[in-house]
Amino acid sequence: MYKYQEGIIAKFNGVSTKVNFDRVVSGRNLNTLRDIPDKEIVKLVYKLRSSTAEQIITIIGKKFKVTKNKIEEKIRKAVDLRLITRYKLEYNTNGFKRETDNIYMLDVNGKNFIEGEDLQKLEWDQKDNLSIKTHPSIHLKHIITNQLVMKYFEQSSAFYSYDIKPRLYFRNSLETEYIRPDVLVNFGNIEQQVHFIIYTFRRNQGWKEELLKITPYIERLYTNFKPTDKLKQEPILMFLCEDEGHIKEICAEIDKTKISLSYTVYTYDDLINMKSPENSIAIAIKEANGEFTLEYPELVALV
Repeated sequence: MYKYQEGIIAKFNGVSTKVNFDRVVSGRNLNTLRDIPDKEIVKLVYKLRSSTAEQIITIIGKKFKVTKNKIEEKIRKAVDLRLITRYKLEYNTNGFKRETDNIYMLDVNGKNFIEGEDLQKLEWDQKDNLSIKTHPSIHLKHIITNQLVMKYFEQSSAFYSYDIKPRLYFRNSLETEYIRPDVLVNFGNIEQQVHFIIYTFRRNQGWKEELLKITPYIERLYTNFKPTDKLKQEPILMFLCEDEGHIKEICAEIDKTKISLSYTVYTYDDLINMKSPENSIAIAIKEANGEFTLEYPELVALV
């Protein structure tokens, strides 16, 4: 589990200073980035919010059949042109001070580059990047969520789409409501898809309130479920928690609501330690005494 360090240092492009966002990319340079993988790299970095090179290489390589060396070259080019920016984070785990690999985020020129693409309104601001110094735990949360997606991506036969904070509408009585999970991941193809909706919780001051706020909406989504453009069938609900103790706390809070939900849980530790999926998917089982225990069944291929 990440233990967020006081006075954390954000390193932009290897330098512990503020990033300059005013570099202008000439039209001539942009013409070298017109093929699909280049633009897709910038779009993917925007969608993943905080991503590692390995995560970018995994998705782009599988989707466009591009070699690792070529993608690494394109990432370096995109950084040089300030389409994306890179930074590092220092953190403590198990009493040891560590530093993340390069983490990539959208830069101002990248925003201009992909503006008008088939993306919903770009919810990005320069302050998002600078927040890695003031709110580093948010960016570590993004990285861990993406790592969970990578586990399934590597196991699946087809990857369709990845949406951040989507509005998933559903009908409840005469009213239309929606939920906004942290991530909606679709595996499969246009005809047949498997949907994962993922909520990531940190053990901060407001996590219980956040959980209790969304729980009734999730229940109503599954009650009399009807297919929509974004959800062609019932999604698989996943919660990502800090550790096994946090999982049991979340299960206990949901149990108090008397709302019946079927969900799968992961822990940060599982993802940091890079355990294989079949050893890290946990199902919480409520015992007769009201306590929760965790079982780890073998992963069944979904796609």
